[in-house]
Amino acid sequence: MSRALSLFAFAFGAGSFSACSESAIPAESEINFEQTERGLSCASIPLISFTQYFTDQNGVRRSVLVNYPTARDPAKPSALYIALHGAGGTSASIQQKNVWSCLGKQWVSLYPQGVFQGPPQNNVGWNVTPDGVDQHLMDAIVSWAESTYSIDATKVRAYGFSMGSLMSALLGLTRPGVYGGIGVVCGEIPWTMAMPYPTAPMNMYQTSGGVDATFPPPVSKALHDLVVANDGGLIGTSPGYNADCTFYTVAGGQLIEWCNHPNSGHNWLLNDTLAISDYFTRLGL
Repeated sequence: MSRALSLFAFAFGAGSFSACSESAIPAESEINFEQTERGLSCASIPLISFTQYFTDQNGVRRSVLVNYPTARDPAKPSALYIALHGAGGTSASIQQKNVWSCLGKQWVSLYPQGVFQGPPQNNVGWNVTPDGVDQHLMDAIVSWAESTYSIDATKVRAYGFSMGSLMSALLGLTRPGVYGGIGVVCGEIPWTMAMPYPTAPMNMYQTSGGVDATFPPPVSKALHDLVVANDGGLIGTSPGYNADCTFYTVAGGQLIEWCNHPNSGHNWLLNDTLAISDYFTRLGL
């Protein structure tokens, strides 16, 4: 992958919030690819890449990997993507899912690094408590990006894998006015959220593994069903990105796609990279 080197930068905030405990979730694996399929052109392109630092409400210094194409036009509004790694993952591991390589050249992608979460998870991950430390960190990250780059406010999106997908679901459910699209790969409604759940509508791509023992399809689909209900209810369905995927037409007009890979476990597949890229492309690059 070609990259242009940029200088390290710093940003700081203040505040405090106690971390939550989370259940154990398998560490993620990585994929790399270059291909063109189903109208998507996916390939490595030269990137500006550097690390931005923030201080969270607990006083912990947090790193965020920042990428954008060298060919990006700074005078034009860009889409903003917040990508969240799974438990035990890193900023680099979710970046290496290569969603960015299918999204053209007018975007800024931010890859925050999670921190260690105590028992029972005992792994690097995210505090998925509503109004918690990581939700406020994401607020600060988005604000920084919008003040630093020309960002199209209608194209702020978040996606993640496993624990990162719970964080992206939390952002979509609790910050619907900020995030115009959410991607959830192998996730569910954050278990830290008490009923009644938020009812604001949102656009969402979601995928589940048919033999996922961590978040089985019925558990994952509870999030899908909640979003469909929040979006005004189901009107009909149509074929999705491929045979595993279905688009759901909802009364509110939001874009909902559900994919179930029947023989997959708790994994991010190449198909997920392609399907979520196709989904974001349909929302508008």
